[in-house]
Amino acid sequence: IAFTLAVSYRLFTSPLTDALVDSSSSLREWYTQGSFFNYQGRAIFFRDTLTNDSNIPVLLLVHGFPTSSYDWHLTWPHLSKHFQLVTLDLLGFGFSDKPWPHNYTIIEQVAIINSFLQHLDISRVHLFVHDYAVSIGQEILALKKDDPNSLSFDVQSIVFLNGGLFPSHHHPLYSQKILANNLIGPWLARILPHLMFARGIDTVFGSDIPPPEQLVNDYYRLNTHKHGLYVMSSILQYLQERKDNEERWFKSLEWAHELKEEGESEDEWGKKVRVPCFFIDGPADPVSGKQMFDHYMSSLVRPKGKLLSDTVGHFPMIQDMKGTISAFLDFHAKLPNTVW
Repeated sequence: IAFTLAVSYRLFTSPLTDALVDSSSSLREWYTQGSFFNYQGRAIFFRDTLTNDSNIPVLLLVHGFPTSSYDWHLTWPHLSKHFQLVTLDLLGFGFSDKPWPHNYTIIEQVAIINSFLQHLDISRVHLFVHDYAVSIGQEILALKKDDPNSLSFDVQSIVFLNGGLFPSHHHPLYSQKILANNLIGPWLARILPHLMFARGIDTVFGSDIPPPEQLVNDYYRLNTHKHGLYVMSSILQYLQERKDNEERWFKSLEWAHELKEEGESEDEWGKKVRVPCFFIDGPADPVSGKQMFDHYMSSLVRPKGKLLSDTVGHFPMIQDMKGTISAFLDFHAKLPNTVW
């Protein structure tokens, strides 16, 4: 009886957790240095290092599931030496609002990003997208392919980081599949204990480089913030959205890798392709590791990418921050108008 009452309490009264309670000083600092903007009545958390210097390129970093912009906290000071940085917590994530019930879609997240960049008066960006956000990157490319004026900003380049670019080679965790089930997922998510959450993060990190305990705690606090457990099942519908858009999003990748004009030399591919793309991958990731990287490199013309060391899993920007930044900057050094 006591167990039943406890589960019932968690199902119907999931607490409104303050993510900053019992969190790390790093997370608290991340929050205090951020701001919010309004998207159709919803508060969206963001951070930036904008200087309004047109000679310094703008880099938009977009996080994955089930985390937040805080994923980039280690890379932030290093990348800020080369770029004006902007990032946000997508709707349903981190410190941003988490409406429920709500139909979360990749298309809506792209609309939010479009509004966000308009809010900051940004018209040209480089993209660095991880996990869930690789689909956001693909949707942006698809919109640009169909209509160059469909968005308020131009994409100068895009770097994908450990994400499900190809549903056929993406292996979601069993827990993700269960939580994505429309019948039982919403109820199970509400009683998701810290231990189960931690095991999921540990699994995708890979066995050789376990996640720091405080980081996992911060991730969990961010998930429970603003009744975040309520929305996990709805957000996970992106797994089906990827399948529904598989052909369209693959064609967007093909389009991005095309030369702007037939007969162009490929020696300076960064200047010649429609949108320079690069894939950085941690091979120990069981969800979108080496099998995803290999398929990317074999399925596209002129693919560019970097496979990190064998011990790196799903979060390269945390597990191998130096290697990830090195690969990222090496790619950007080959692009036109690089400023370093």
